[in-house]
Amino acid sequence: MADFRLGRLKFNWRGDWTAATAYVIDDIVKFGANTYVASANHTSVSSAAQWYGTDAGSWSLHTEGIYNAGDWAAATFYKLNDIVKYGNILYRTTTPHTTTATFDIAKFSAYLDGLKFEDTWDSSTEYQKGDIVTYGGYSYIALQTSTAIQPNNGIGVQWDILTTGFKVVGNWDSTTTYKPGDVVLLGGNSYVAKTTNLNSSPASNASDWDFIVGGFTWKGTWDVGTTYYPGDAVTRNSNSHICVAENSAQAPETDVNGTYWNSLAEGASANVLTTSGDVLYQGGSGPARLPIGSENKVLTVDSTGYPSWKESHVTHRVYYVTPEGSDLNAGSSITAAWRTVRHAVDNVVGPATIYVKAGTYNEILPMRVPEQVGIVGDNLRTSRIQARAGEPSSVVKLTLAQVPDAQYRVLGSTVTSGDGSKTGEVIDVREGGSDIYVQTDGFVNNKTGDSYNLLTSNTQFLVKETLAQAAAGGVTITSPPGGDASVFESKMASLVQDITANLGYGGNDRVYDTVDNWITTNYWNGGEAEVNQILGYLTPLMKDVINNTTITVVGTHGLGQVKNESITDISNYGQATCIVQEATITTLIGVVTTGLGSGLGSVTRDANANLWTTSDTYEAGATDIAISSVTPINNENLTMWMLGSTTMLKDMVMDGMGGFVPSVSDPKDLNTATMGGVYVRLDPNSPIKRSPYVSNCSCFGPTGVGAVIDGDVHAKWDNTAQFTPTNASYNPSTGDMTLTLGSGHGLTAGSSIQLAQASITFTCAKDGNATNHAYPRTTDPYFGKEIVITSADSTTITINVGIAAPADQYGHTFVSAASNAVTFDNRSNKTMVFDSWTQIHEDGGVGFWVTNKAGAEIVSCFTYYCHVSYASTRGGRIRSLAGNSSWGVYGIVSSGFDTNESTLDGNIDGLSLEYDEATIVAGAQDSIWLNEERVVGLTSGAVGEIISVQAGVGKILYRPFKGTFVQGETIDGQTSGVQGALLSNADAVGGQNGFVLAITGRSSAPVPGGSMEFVTGAGGAGDEPFTFVIANSSYNPPTGRGNLTVTRGLLGSAAATHLGLELITRYQYGGASNLSSAVNSSSETTIFVNSISGFSIGAFCIVGDEMMGITSFPTATSMDVTRGVEGTNATAHTSGASVRAIEIKVVDQTDTLRDLNNSQDNVRISDASGFNLNDYIKIDNEFMQVTNSQTDTTGTSLVVLAAEKPTRTFDGQDYKIRYGYSQVRLTGHDFLDLGTGNKLQTNWPGDPLVDPAPGNEVTEDFPGRVFFVSTDQDGNFTVGRYFKVNQATGSTTLNASSFDLSGLSSLRLGSIGAQLGESITEFSSDVTLSANSNQKVPTQRAVKTYIDTTRTTKGYVFWAGSV
Repeated sequence: MADFRLGRLKFNWRGDWTAATAYVIDDIVKFGANTYVASANHTSVSSAAQWYGTDAGSWSLHTEGIYNAGDWAAATFYKLNDIVKYGNILYRTTTPHTTTATFDIAKFSAYLDGLKFEDTWDSSTEYQKGDIVTYGGYSYIALQTSTAIQPNNGIGVQWDILTTGFKVVGNWDSTTTYKPGDVVLLGGNSYVAKTTNLNSSPASNASDWDFIVGGFTWKGTWDVGTTYYPGDAVTRNSNSHICVAENSAQAPETDVNGTYWNSLAEGASANVLTTSGDVLYQGGSGPARLPIGSENKVLTVDSTGYPSWKESHVTHRVYYVTPEGSDLNAGSSITAAWRTVRHAVDNVVGPATIYVKAGTYNEILPMRVPEQVGIVGDNLRTSRIQARAGEPSSVVKLTLAQVPDAQYRVLGSTVTSGDGSKTGEVIDVREGGSDIYVQTDGFVNNKTGDSYNLLTSNTQFLVKETLAQAAAGGVTITSPPGGDASVFESKMASLVQDITANLGYGGNDRVYDTVDNWITTNYWNGGEAEVNQILGYLTPLMKDVINNTTITVVGTHGLGQVKNESITDISNYGQATCIVQEATITTLIGVVTTGLGSGLGSVTRDANANLWTTSDTYEAGATDIAISSVTPINNENLTMWMLGSTTMLKDMVMDGMGGFVPSVSDPKDLNTATMGGVYVRLDPNSPIKRSPYVSNCSCFGPTGVGAVIDGDVHAKWDNTAQFTPTNASYNPSTGDMTLTLGSGHGLTAGSSIQLAQASITFTCAKDGNATNHAYPRTTDPYFGKEIVITSADSTTITINVGIAAPADQYGHTFVSAASNAVTFDNRSNKTMVFDSWTQIHEDGGVGFWVTNKAGAEIVSCFTYYCHVSYASTRGGRIRSLAGNSSWGVYGIVSSGFDTNESTLDGNIDGLSLEYDEATIVAGAQDSIWLNEERVVGLTSGAVGEIISVQAGVGKILYRPFKGTFVQGETIDGQTSGVQGALLSNADAVGGQNGFVLAITGRSSAPVPGGSMEFVTGAGGAGDEPFTFVIANSSYNPPTGRGNLTVTRGLLGSAAATHLGLELITRYQYGGASNLSSAVNSSSETTIFVNSISGFSIGAFCIVGDEMMGITSFPTATSMDVTRGVEGTNATAHTSGASVRAIEIKVVDQTDTLRDLNNSQDNVRISDASGFNLNDYIKIDNEFMQVTNSQTDTTGTSLVVLAAEKPTRTFDGQDYKIRYGYSQVRLTGHDFLDLGTGNKLQTNWPGDPLVDPAPGNEVTEDFPGRVFFVSTDQDGNFTVGRYFKVNQATGSTTLNASSFDLSGLSSLRLGSIGAQLGESITEFSSDVTLSANSNQKVPTQRAVKTYIDTTRTTKGYVFWAGSV
């Protein structure tokens, strides 16, 4: 029987439901917000999430309730009737579930609404129902969840207006987006936004804005560039006005209808001033306004008697440079002068004059003077231009691994790196082309360029103001070097320049090197911390300067900040965009502070990043060239001035250049010397039409070079260019003619061209275009003249050829142009002119070097201590008057010739005979031999033809025809009959020498002035180290003579020696055939041939080495012959052998004109006409065949040399004539102690430490020549190498063989005492000495004859050594 328990009849409370628990009937649990009673025994599921799906059937609802589950969260299981807060609302769970990442409204029902203020609406925030936001002046309440729905755009859906209101946001701005309720001020009025809007003006857009209240906004003086809005108030012409409608550029006084402006208040009628600086004056009808003048204008009175503005000391095309100037000025007046000469020449276009006022100018080099620009200083002592020494110039030397082709190293051309990132202009080429000097001007970018210019103009201001601000801040300068504050300022100024340079051009090398020097020399000597404190004041000042930010001046130094107001784009210098330049300044000053604080160990030296490096390559066509090294060139080692056409330097002193190093191999050779530190050169991009001119200047330096005039600089201008126009137009009313030349003509405005006569053909409307008219005519104003190009484009040029007369101004129609009608002659004169230029190179520089066919005229120019004073090489020419070469090593050097010149070449014609004039026996008609006659040696039998008889010196120039004359023999003229004996010594017969030479190889007489070089023959024959200038010449044309080139020893004969004047037999070569059968013996007289065509009876044929005479033609293929004729031998011949026809035989065709040895293949003959290729000739018994026949095309010239040639030529010796030889001509030149060396060695005013070397005064390296008239330190007067007067002793030295006494009636050779000297009136040949005169000097022959006669008649016997 089962137990019965009353306790089971009541419920059992079990608390919160738990998983995996055994429950029995009537157990009560709480699950979520409800309580449940168990209706069946069971064990609960393992998780609450499974309850509704599995356990719910085992439970019955007991009581229903709610449970606060807090804020809704994702990934959470919510039970039935759980209450969660989401947004501003409480929700009851209606469907048990586990949440996801988003709120699922379908599983909840709203339980209780609420509100939450979320501040200003933000587009990125999710808003829930009940969220309150402000937007503009309104507040809104969210109706549902939303994101990025603007409240005023979601009314009734996502949002509803809660309250309206205003939000004041200031002045209206077109770039601001406004929202409903925003209140703005525009003009004098206030407006409230009704919509969200952008750039919608409240004054004119009522749909977006509501007017709130009107008012005034004072805008000051009316400005034409300002937009005005209603309520804006302005003053204009002493009246005030209120804007009533939006406008710009509408002057109030001109708005007569009041559309835009209403009068606010009227001022006095006399108050007419409108702009700051206006001037009020009494005009003819009352008060009047003179507007403020522009910069550099001054107030003056005009021709009407009223005030006006005029330019202050401004003349167009005149510019000024002063120490107080600024490179930001216009340079057009003293008060607006530039600061640097470099800036001036970089910004001026000629024609113009730049006046450099008194002061010292430290310049970055080189300075290129534009064409037609003159640089004029105050005077020779006060305007000083010097290199910014110790600082890199804008030029680097690129040493290349190999020499590029010539087209990639043209002076003045632009070259690039292989990748195109670096460019530069070639300004010099050395070491045969492997060292290229490239100018690399260029800032890192435009901003650094602006910064560079501003800092440069403010250097002194920055230094003074920095020190003043530092002092005001309590910094005391306690240890300037030497206790001198000015030195301290100088060092700070140099540091500012270093920082400026590195800022402008890149890198930190300038600053690094300066600090490194300070550290190495302990320059600040304990004051480093103090310097670093001062730099703390310098840094912000430099940044203010580059930003054009006005600096509040603390110091009393009187200097002001220079700004660049011409920069109109704020982005060029504004604070926001100069941040990189500011950071660079901070970095560079950091190099200083770090170095002075802890050393430079942590700082890396960075050379100019904008320069070429060895990582670059050099563009040279198909294959770029490696760069072995890149060497920056300091200013003092470069070139100061590069002068173009029509430029001038005047009245200034130049200083500080150095870098000349003499050649090791030859100290006199400037071609191989190092030419550094040059004051003046030619500009490679300006062909010289009118020479640059240096006048009244001086230069000082250690080892500088005064002037280098190098013709190769302008080699690219050596040719002219010609063009054929394809079209042309002419405007008769303006004179303009436009010529179409095609693309690539390369001509520019300002250049000049010439038009060939009658080269441009037009028709003219005057005659209805019926006839052609060719221009220019000889009567036209520009015929034969250069015409300036006024404009040019890629295909055309325009010139002005003159306005037609009013009656002739008809239209012209182009017809045609002659070939090469337009000539552009841009050849350079390659010259420079100097006047009154004193050069002092204390350690041995160079005065003037003219080379490569350039020229210089040098007047009154003095050089001191030069290694070489004047030098001309490689065809350079100097003409100098009243110059000076004082001290130094070498005076005047002339060497070499123009290597590009084509020489005039030829040969010496003949030899010379010297005879005893006393032995002359006159002929029947003539007392001396005749030119062109033959002379015969009566002993030797030799025959020659006289070219020239030089009776005054007992010499005959002749052509040797036959044999060799012997000394002492009598020669007989075959035409004149004159006889005379040759000298009995070795001079009797030999090569030509002396003053007159006979030459051949020219078609006309050589022009005087040429230099003759004699080419040494085999074995040293005719060796002549010198060259000789041609003083005069004459010419005889060719006479038909010529030369045969032959093959020797033919037809069985042997090559032999032949005397000249042998007769020549010619065998004319004809056709050819072949033997059709063999000739078996020497006796056969009939030969069989393939054809007899081309052969003649009575003529000859040649088979092998045998000549046969043709007697008949038995058949068409056979010949009867006489065997072995003309001295040849009959022999057998094989079938097929060649048979050659000899058509005619000419006996004594001509004769030979030279002896012929057995190896010569050139036969000189009297008449070269009539000889044909392959003809046979016979001289004596030798057969030869002609391989070439040439009649002379050149005649014989006699050249008279300016100096005697002492060595002998040989017949046929080669010569070369040059006109481009180096030359120096000096008139009135003074030499002072040449050879004593530099300033220290010269020891002036004491005695030189090194003895003078007079031989160094003039150096000629032939063919270079020096022609001079000079005086030395002892007053010795010298005319070249031939005449010298020692004024200390009165002795005179002359070259007697060169001395011409013609025109003198007497000659006094000297005197002893006052009365013993005699004047010589005659050199007498009287063998009796009968005149017994003190005015006559007997000749050698007269003396010898007199003594011989006297000895015989007196009976004296003379023995050797006794009488």
